[in-house]
Amino acid sequence: MKLKKKLNSKAIRKMRRKKLGFGLGTFTACFLSLIVFCLINFIGMKIYYRGSLDNAGDFDLSPKTLRLLDNIKGDLTIYVLVQRSNNFYDEVRNILGEYSFYLRKNTSIDFDIKYIDPDREISRVETVANKFGLDTPNVIVFELDDKSNVVYVDDIVLFDKEVTSKGITSKLIAFKGELAFSSAILDLAKDNIPIVYFLSGHREKNPAEFHKTRGYSKIAALIEQDNIEIKQLLLASARVIPEDAACLIVAAPVESFATFEYKAIDNYLKNGGRAIFLLDPPVDQGLVDFFKKYGLLVGNDTVVDGSLQGNALLVSTYVRHPITENMARVATMFFNPTSLLVDNSKVNPEADKPLVFPLAISDERSWAEKLSSDNKRLHYDAGIDLPGPLPVAVAIEINKSDISSLFRTGKMVVFGDSYFVSNGGLTQGVGGNRTIFLSSLNWLLEREQLLAIPPKNLTVLEINFDLKTWRYVYLMMCLIVPGCFAFLGFFVWFARRK
Repeated sequence: MKLKKKLNSKAIRKMRRKKLGFGLGTFTACFLSLIVFCLINFIGMKIYYRGSLDNAGDFDLSPKTLRLLDNIKGDLTIYVLVQRSNNFYDEVRNILGEYSFYLRKNTSIDFDIKYIDPDREISRVETVANKFGLDTPNVIVFELDDKSNVVYVDDIVLFDKEVTSKGITSKLIAFKGELAFSSAILDLAKDNIPIVYFLSGHREKNPAEFHKTRGYSKIAALIEQDNIEIKQLLLASARVIPEDAACLIVAAPVESFATFEYKAIDNYLKNGGRAIFLLDPPVDQGLVDFFKKYGLLVGNDTVVDGSLQGNALLVSTYVRHPITENMARVATMFFNPTSLLVDNSKVNPEADKPLVFPLAISDERSWAEKLSSDNKRLHYDAGIDLPGPLPVAVAIEINKSDISSLFRTGKMVVFGDSYFVSNGGLTQGVGGNRTIFLSSLNWLLEREQLLAIPPKNLTVLEINFDLKTWRYVYLMMCLIVPGCFAFLGFFVWFARRK
């Protein structure tokens, strides 16, 4: 009896030692596996390959963007205020994920990206909106040190728009998120901030006024969000245009200019100045004569086509130019435009001949209705009205061929309508209103092509199944595949039980 008890004790101790050995072996194996896992991850962080699984490479950053992200310095914060219900939320998040990856590798910059849901995080949205002067959601704000730039989601997609009997239809064709985001960052990285002067003293449109027709507060906010400073200029007291003026905007003057004011603007342009003129018919005769010197004939008329209510004119035809390069499928709505024709009959032959480029042109159904005192019904009168197509926006370059190496070329853009970028015009119009104006300003400031990054075509993968096929897919994914795993688990359990 004692011997049997002694043998049982030895067997128990032997079993315990064996169990302890298994435990130590398991612990050692797990510990070594953990070490190998950490080593693989550490090596993977240092030596890795990063690529795209899609053949189109919709979110691959270009070499120009990668060089930009490697060289910028400072404190960069990206605020993403895009609604999750927005059709392009995933595209924005995916491409910003690529920016985040490469920016975090740059040790010279303190980077942070903040995703804020406009529908749920109301307090955070209000804080950011008050800080940057935002009034609409679906924007991405780039803040580098004390400068900021705002990119709208609507501006990073290209649509093919057509006017049909049912209205304006649009179809998505391309995504230019990388161009917009990289341009915004590059613009912030520049040291100087351009100053744009709005001319005043002649009852022009006011960039500080919120009125529907007289106010330009909305377009002024868009200009400031593009990292541009705005000032107002009373030329009657200043007598000359300031030397720091990067561009002069003359928004629909009502009163006539003095002779010295025309001379000041003329000298400014001939010495490489830049200007935007927005006109409303009837245009003052002094301005008409002023533009004749530059080969532009401003008509005493209104361009209409009768397809829209009132004198509204929808333009979707553009001449190839840096301003209209990305507007091939974008429509612009003008509300009371006058015709702008090329006319070199009044150009001084001894001076360098200005180059006039039509930008936006009405279609063949339009005509230039002559202004008259009676309120007659809009109707084309052969021999009196000019038939379309007719330019309603032009760009002018003032050549300085003899001293081109010393002075830059003077440039200006003239629009035959001023309401299209007023507060009411931006609300009633289409996306091209804002685009063509800001593109013109960027061209004059020589910022129209900060980075030559082409837009990318968005590839859409469609899987069309009928109801019978969907049932087969449902049975496969919800019954057959889980059933196979359940059967395999039961088989292993039964084998181990035996």
